[in-house]
Amino acid sequence: MAKILGKNCHFGLGIVDIGATPGAYTLAQAPLVSSASNEVALNIETATIDTSAYGDDFDQFEVFTYNWNVDITAYLQDIDAGPPDTEEIFVEGLLDLTKRAFAFWPAGGSATESTVTQPKYSGRVILQSVSIPPNRSGVVPLRVRLQGDGELFRNTDSM
Repeated sequence: MAKILGKNCHFGLGIVDIGATPGAYTLAQAPLVSSASNEVALNIETATIDTSAYGDDFDQFEVFTYNWNVDITAYLQDIDAGPPDTEEIFVEGLLDLTKRAFAFWPAGGSATESTVTQPKYSGRVILQSVSIPPNRSGVVPLRVRLQGDGELFRNTDSM
């Protein structure tokens, strides 16, 4: 499994359902919500199938499919707190049962450009889970899991 962590990263998540529209999404489709988070991890995995034959000395495998998801730790902000409104985006969004645009710049830099050293990842996601622990210190962390739906795009050209 590959894990891409964002330090001083930017990420955007769409608020409206994009349905089955594929593509490398832009800021218009996935507005930035990164100022309300402190950690984003893009996880990429491969599913393999065993192709070993009787008598092989070692197991052999072939790549079957790819799977990706995103783990986000954000801060809970209620609807009246102003943008980015994490309660509306994540908590209410979980109940929408919609597919949304996702964009992620793990190296930070400009959220309108991507380069070889500062790539942009984008794709379609479904909000899979949201965990809100009790308030114990004044700031309530919000843990979110986004399930990738379809292809994950990696863009290294200016948009």
